[in-house]
Amino acid sequence: MIVTLTGPSCAGKSTLEKLLVAKGFSNAISTTTRQPRAGDVEGEAYYFVTRENFEFGLALDEFVEHVEFGGNYYGLPVQEVRRLERLGKPIVVVCEPVGQKQIAAWCKDNGYPCFAVFVDNPELVICNRFMLRAADDLIDTHLGYPDKVDAGIASYARRMKEMMTTERAWVGEAWASDIYNLRLSEFNETNQDEVVEIITGVAQKAPHST
Repeated sequence: MIVTLTGPSCAGKSTLEKLLVAKGFSNAISTTTRQPRAGDVEGEAYYFVTRENFEFGLALDEFVEHVEFGGNYYGLPVQEVRRLERLGKPIVVVCEPVGQKQIAAWCKDNGYPCFAVFVDNPELVICNRFMLRAADDLIDTHLGYPDKVDAGIASYARRMKEMMTTERAWVGEAWASDIYNLRLSEFNETNQDEVVEIITGVAQKAPHST
């Protein structure tokens, strides 16, 4: 089965993904057309391809879901899902709402159980996590490349605007609809074990291919 994790930035999706992987889930590796960054490893962070190759794959319907962001494509290849299926483990995917809808539609058409989770936290918690992340990054940038600090601040300012507008709208949509099987208004150390238990329980009851 495929478990999708959706929610605003800094809400805890990556933490939940790591907890599920520790319980036996496989995290799917997406394909992107963006350039590798320092430390990125092919087949670990992403599968890196050219824009032409990505669009060729789109034409052949080779992606479960895809999105274009910042001038680059990101998508989950059908081939990656099939690869993980052969491992016999449930799959966990972090995605935005548009990606979640595409994955749910693909699962329905291809006989896969899909369990959708929306992860959120109070705005103050999210803002605090974001500021800590930005501060750490900007300090590193300032120490190594002081001429890039202004650009870094501008980038984080744009990201915060996106978080406070588009991503907060996701929250209202999540609670107003029934597309999510599990909606978390808070996700932290006090309930993470319970949440993981709920999701693993659903995965254990899912039908398995033979």
